Amino acid sequence: NVLKRQADWIGRSEGAFVDFTIVGSDFLITDSAAEDDEGQASRKAEYIRVFTTRIDTIYGANAVVVAAEHPVVVRHINELSNDVLEKIQQIRSEKMNPSDHETEAVKDGVDTGLRALNPFSGEELPVWIGNYVMMEYGTGAVMSVPGHDERDLDFAKKFGLPIKEVIVQSAGFSSSQGEQAEAGTLNGAFTDHGILINSEEWSGKTSEAAKSEMAAYAEEHGFGKVAITFRLRDWGISRQRFWGSPIPIVYCDKCGTVPEKYPNLPVRLPESAPFTGTGESPLAKVPSFVETACPNCDGPARRETDTMDTFVDSSWYFFRYTDPENPEIPFETEKAAYWTPVDQYVGGDDHAVMHLIYTRFWTKVMRDLGLVKFDEPVTRLLTQGMVVGETFFDDTTGKRIYAKPEDVTVERDAKGKVTAARGVDGRPLKWAIERMSKSKGNGVDPDEMIDIYGADAARLFVLFAAPVENELVWQESGIEGAVRFLQRVWRMVWKWNTALAGDRGGERPGEEKGKARDLRRKTHQTIHRIEQSLESLQFNTPVAALMELANSIQDLGVVPDKASSDELYAVREALTSLVLMLTPFSPHSAEELFSVLSGKEEGILASGARFPAYDARIAAADEIEIPVQVNGKLRSRISVPPDIANEQLEALALADEKVREYTAEKEVIKVVVVPKRLVSVVIKG
Repeated sequence: NVLKRQADWIGRSEGAFVDFTIVGSDFLITDSAAEDDEGQASRKAEYIRVFTTRIDTIYGANAVVVAAEHPVVVRHINELSNDVLEKIQQIRSEKMNPSDHETEAVKDGVDTGLRALNPFSGEELPVWIGNYVMMEYGTGAVMSVPGHDERDLDFAKKFGLPIKEVIVQSAGFSSSQGEQAEAGTLNGAFTDHGILINSEEWSGKTSEAAKSEMAAYAEEHGFGKVAITFRLRDWGISRQRFWGSPIPIVYCDKCGTVPEKYPNLPVRLPESAPFTGTGESPLAKVPSFVETACPNCDGPARRETDTMDTFVDSSWYFFRYTDPENPEIPFETEKAAYWTPVDQYVGGDDHAVMHLIYTRFWTKVMRDLGLVKFDEPVTRLLTQGMVVGETFFDDTTGKRIYAKPEDVTVERDAKGKVTAARGVDGRPLKWAIERMSKSKGNGVDPDEMIDIYGADAARLFVLFAAPVENELVWQESGIEGAVRFLQRVWRMVWKWNTALAGDRGGERPGEEKGKARDLRRKTHQTIHRIEQSLESLQFNTPVAALMELANSIQDLGVVPDKASSDELYAVREALTSLVLMLTPFSPHSAEELFSVLSGKEEGILASGARFPAYDARIAAADEIEIPVQVNGKLRSRISVPPDIANEQLEALALADEKVREYTAEKEVIKVVVVPKRLVSVVIKG
């Protein structure tokens, strides 16, 4: 998801620029893309340059649609009617004050009255202003091809513009294809590549072939060229704030804009500045900061009073951490090389196209400067999921009006799923699972949860309820389950504490067998499982493993005062391991329980306790179960030692009574042994 959002934000598109000449215009435009041999830009009749990734559809264009701020609109502003001017102002205002960013705006626009020539067909096309065209993206202008673009089709249907199909499926097309369609009659745009029709000399060619040929033709005839564009734009890093990194630029009436010289760095902020709320930086009101000498001529000059956006600092601060006291350079390359790139980054995917993309950009700049020797700042990213909850709302007016939880009557099925909901006035409400927010009324006060259930239970539930990268649907009943588990562990420790008191720290007595051996095996299997889960940043599966270990302790089935020395040792090891491994999830409870088990008043770390040590020998099973297939069908299961040789495993499988029912008096063609996993017998007939 993050990779896709970054790719979309960068927005690399391969296509072509195409110039549509304005009909009847006296304006001449400087064309920096067409320079002569002496590097002088040429002048040509006024045109609108569009960028398109589908030049193969250009014969299907029905209009040129531009942004409300496009230069052609500005140049002809005095020629436009009042109705057009009013619509332009409306579109500009709506862009300045967008509504719900999650809702796509309804397509809107207006015909300017201007006309532009399609350079391929020679057809005059109307020039429209469209609210879906942004000046910041591409060239601020697009060619509208409704037969092959869903957005353009919606626009054409709304305003009754003609629709023409010029691309059809490669497998052929029906007699209706390629004809002019009435606005509103086409069900959907054909957006795939295919075969060109109604495209003069390019008819019959594939889209792939036509795109390269048509772009070359446009370049050869001076009205276009092959191009690659990006949605990404320059990053404006200055902010009108007092707290921020000063921008080391000085303005001199004689020398112009001058960078501060190195011996004068760093530029330091003054101790205070007046906050007026007038828009400019507070630093502009501090003469001792603003007034300075020009680094070039030593004459009077003014400092830049904007400061850098905080995103600048957050893009590289972790590199500075590797060498924080260095007064000369950001950091020594060797020190940064020891610690970076960062092994693991944890953060929300809401940073995908802001902080995360900025830090990638900054790292590449430092690479080009020779400060680092790698391309990417982070080797592994984990985006944690959001906590979400139930919302109830009425959207009959076209806008969602959320109801407070206390004002909603909810009906649920046996699994707790909502089946019906009504407001205080009895009217039915809709419901959804959405990100928690105050406006939606589905937030939960953590202080209230801690007061009721305790911090440990709330923490345990959040970690257990879902994988860290998934959304967590908040359900208060889940905390109650976490409370019950912690209470169970608490009772278990106190139940065994007296029996274990006299045997603390003793050597393991003898060789375990039976249930004591089973419990020790389960303990070490759990240690290994939790180690692996924590290494991979999975926190819900360790909690499940701890619950299973608690079940195994209970399944021992003996009372403490009648337990054998083997059983006491196994229980002490299991309980101590359980408490220590519970520490990352419920630290307060774990501290108390460890004090009970160890008899030490100091905490876990102060006492020198560490995460339990895994012993593969103890974790190994005494026997493993191997399935046996005959001609691909499961016929039996056999229990064998885990280190059994393949030859012995094959012999035991063939000797098994259930297997012999299918192999008796049959020719065994071959036996395939997958060590510790499977025996497959192939028979004839």
